Amino acid sequence: MNESNWYTWYGVLILSKWPCKFFERPYSHSKMGRSLLVCETVINNQPVVVATSHFESLDNPKVRASQMQEAFKVLSKYPNSFLMGDFNFDSSWTNEQAAIDPAYSDIYLDLNGGKEGFTMAATPYFPQCRLDKILAHKSSAWRPQSIKVVGNFSIPSFKAEDPAAIAGDGKVRTPSDHLGLYSTFNFTQ
Repeated sequence: MNESNWYTWYGVLILSKWPCKFFERPYSHSKMGRSLLVCETVINNQPVVVATSHFESLDNPKVRASQMQEAFKVLSKYPNSFLMGDFNFDSSWTNEQAAIDPAYSDIYLDLNGGKEGFTMAATPYFPQCRLDKILAHKSSAWRPQSIKVVGNFSIPSFKAEDPAAIAGDGKVRTPSDHLGLYSTFNFTQ
């Protein structure tokens, strides 16, 4: 692996207990080899599609908007569809937040009365923000019930250290520099 291509090391993963069909669709525009990973399954005799992506990093809002447009086009065929992953922008960044298809809702904001939280802790270099999202199609028969941030614990090699110390020294002690989101949904039909 070429050290100069560190940004292509990223990947995404979907784990499922249901039998699924998977496909990956590379984005038309990506300097970082980003793609959309899609999982199709059937639950309660209804097709359900879950997709994930790590949208373009760094100062690339136009590329991210293009990638989201492609992702939403793929998902538009499925009313029971979800898009999640590292969007690389916080919902307070109104220009980028506007790129989210209005047919989808941001589950975190919906279940927290519009109040923002964070999945990436403050560091000496960046303020805390929520770059990670779970979006659900508004016409879905699956209704969000809960969402929480997970992974805010020190890994074994840092077990005696406070994960919040990242704010002072920038050292990641948690499983990732981004915390995860865990959401539950109920089927309503």
